[in-house]
Amino acid sequence: MNKKELIIEVTKRSALPKVLVEKTINTTLKTIAENVTEGESVSLLGFGIFSIKERKARNGFNPQTSQAVIIPAKKVIRFKASNTLKIK
Repeated sequence: MNKKELIIEVTKRSALPKVLVEKTINTTLKTIAENVTEGESVSLLGFGIFSIKERKARNGFNPQTSQAVIIPAKKVIRFKASNTLKIK
């Protein structure tokens, strides 16, 4: 499911106008992204937690040149699903 399909599904289930649902979803995603990129974690009870994780520098390998390279440290966005979010 992509964002467009999500908007259509929420519109069907809520009987709200599509424009309102689209604006709400876009605002929600933008707010989550802004807070996570500022270093805050965002916890959605029953869904999961979005947070920033620091990846350490590590050794890598360039297959084209057969040389070892150092992959620099960086920050990545992490999502950890809630225990109540289960796969059927």
